[in-house]
Amino acid sequence: MTAALLLAALPARAEEERARRADALFEAGKRLLDAGSTAEACRAFSESYALDPTGGTLLNLGVCLEKQGKLAAAADALERALVRAGEDQRADRAEVARSHLDAVRPRLSFVVLERAKKLGKGPIEVTLDGERWSEDSWQVPRALDPGDHTIAYGEAGAPERTARVTISKEGETQTILLEPAQVKAKPIVPPPPRSETATAPGWLLPTGIVASALGGIGLAIGIGFGVEALDIDAEVSARCPEVRCNDQSIVDLNDDFDRAATASTASFVAGGVLTAIGAGALIAAAVLDANDEEGPTVSLGAGSLWVEARW
Repeated sequence: MTAALLLAALPARAEEERARRADALFEAGKRLLDAGSTAEACRAFSESYALDPTGGTLLNLGVCLEKQGKLAAAADALERALVRAGEDQRADRAEVARSHLDAVRPRLSFVVLERAKKLGKGPIEVTLDGERWSEDSWQVPRALDPGDHTIAYGEAGAPERTARVTISKEGETQTILLEPAQVKAKPIVPPPPRSETATAPGWLLPTGIVASALGGIGLAIGIGFGVEALDIDAEVSARCPEVRCNDQSIVDLNDDFDRAATASTASFVAGGVLTAIGAGALIAAAVLDANDEEGPTVSLGAGSLWVEARW
């Protein structure tokens, strides 16, 4: 029996504690309001009403919000306080609520939503400052407090769009047109500019061609002198097959052989160097202009070199 009585008393004590806490907050709200601390007073009235939702606390909250400049919230609290005063048969509270409502309503600012024709007729989800706003009440003016407000909307599965509403003066009505998402075209990215260092100098290709040509001529001359030296050596060997001849004609032939051999060697060396320089210049020009649609093309084969140029 004792346990049952204790269990029954616990809710009553909790209720009494909530009522005491609500009364303390209500009194604190009145003191803060008289002292000019409007924001703190409204917070105290709001917390008191959450603990004990009495009509008197609701009425004081509405009056406090009006003084704070939150006219939309004040109108909502005062309208509910007016209904509550009628239920409680408190004509005095009803009169106060009406007088404040008459002062607040002309100052209210509103926002209305409209659907753009291009948006279609599919369902749209809308939130106002994070709170869902049902479509059936879009065209009913909705009171907003002064300041910035964010409207977010979008079709199911579509990117969310936002619209910002700024209430900067009393008594205005703004209409927000909900439009479809803009399809952004993909930007055209131009090709990167060609580096000047990747282009062959204008003199490189002609130099390679001229050097290769001169090198070929040098090699041909070297071959000619080499054949002449071989012929002279064969004639000397035919005249003096076993021993060295001291005949003047043979001496002259030996001198001619030395000159032809020396000229052949020099021509071969010069031709080889020029050919190497020319081939290097042509290959360098081809590599530097490898990305060009126009320019030289070099092909190497066994014992051969092809140069093809397009302009």
